[in-house]
Amino acid sequence: MMGVWFLSTAFGNKLAGWAAGFFSSMPLNTLFGIVTTVLLAATVIMFALVKPSKRLMGEAR
Repeated sequence: MMGVWFLSTAFGNKLAGWAAGFFSSMPLNTLFGIVTTVLLAATVIMFALVKPSKRLMGEAR
């Protein structure tokens, strides 16, 4: 289980480094617009998964 933790951390660092590469090649308005769009899309997806997750949990709180 600890390997999943390290794998997720490594993937997050790789993704952050890849995204940081766009900082100098893209205007800030465009960069922040893309970040905002991705975060809003992730929010909608997570919100859509709330009910199925609660159904899978059963009686747990």
